[in-house]
Amino acid sequence: MIETTRFVQLLGQALATLGLYDAGHPARDAAVTRTHEALLRALAGEGPLRLSLLGEKVVAGATPRWELGERLVRAGVQRLEADPVPAPQREDVVALLAELRMRLDAPARLHVPWARGSLRIGGVAVAGDDPGEAGPARTVDALGRLAAHTLEEEAALVAHLHATAAAGGRVPIREAGAAAAALAGVVLSEQDLFPPLLQLRRFDEYTTTHSCNVAMLSIGLAERLGLPSREVRAIGTAALVHDIGKVRIPPDILGRKGQLGDAEVAIMQRHPVEGARILAREGDDMLPATVAYEHHVHWHGRGGYPKFTFPRVTHYASRIVQVCDIYDAMCTDRPYRAALPPARALGIMRNASGSQVDPVIFATFEQFVTRTLGVVPEEQPAPASKAASA
Repeated sequence: MIETTRFVQLLGQALATLGLYDAGHPARDAAVTRTHEALLRALAGEGPLRLSLLGEKVVAGATPRWELGERLVRAGVQRLEADPVPAPQREDVVALLAELRMRLDAPARLHVPWARGSLRIGGVAVAGDDPGEAGPARTVDALGRLAAHTLEEEAALVAHLHATAAAGGRVPIREAGAAAAALAGVVLSEQDLFPPLLQLRRFDEYTTTHSCNVAMLSIGLAERLGLPSREVRAIGTAALVHDIGKVRIPPDILGRKGQLGDAEVAIMQRHPVEGARILAREGDDMLPATVAYEHHVHWHGRGGYPKFTFPRVTHYASRIVQVCDIYDAMCTDRPYRAALPPARALGIMRNASGSQVDPVIFATFEQFVTRTLGVVPEEQPAPASKAASA
């Protein structure tokens, strides 16, 4: 990604130059030329350009590449894309820089997609009906944008984090934070994409897709609970790695199709402790480790696992992630049972509200799922089936 990184650096320099010098100044012309040439080299050597702007970071693939700040995001630019064919012309780059500069100078004016030639900017996922057509990008439907955002990058990052932990390495929490910011963009800015994204699950990728789903649900729930954006992203980050302790569980137990014996259940129930141990090494932020440790403990501390010696209410973030974890786990096929219909899962959770999950948080979650996903809880007979996730 060397050429892409160089292009991003020069793009930032060009935007700064355009803010300092008037049209026709040699410095502006030189900045445009350098940026155009770097873009062509990146496209020729590394293929189509797909950059996601995540607050203070720009992500190419799953790795933070650029410190730009939140100004472009506030101006409605969360994604920048370019294709090798047709090759971007110099005047296309001039138009792109002018558009970005205008949005930086007046961030409240434009939050719509923009396209010229093979260059496109817009929300988390941008697409056009005709990538070769100049002019503003037309509105695209959810299916078109869904094709551009399939959770592949986020799922790949989760898999990488788990593989790193399994190998005994240090888990790069900052990368998880970048992925959480990308998911927050989908949940909070592209809400029509949220329901279909939750269906992008495959059994052989359960851990990664489940982690992404729980993160998206947690972000949406945290936002509806009125938490500030920094805390919303922090909870999304913790949700992405809440199950990382499962890397310490033998695969034959994780994938067992039949009922687990008592000894195997005890091994499975070690994963919150193992996850907390892995994440506690990653600096001063203890929220991911706390959520990993507590996400199977009943919210009042008097049930679930691991057992609390002195019962206490679990962390607010743990209670948010717990609700989302239980819901997504019940709605997913597992080796030992088929997925439950979402309406039935929500009904079971309603019966568990107050005993297993925080009733206030669940009430907001129920509203969120009903309004966003169209799920109406199905009444369940008492006593209800035990709501649990593995």
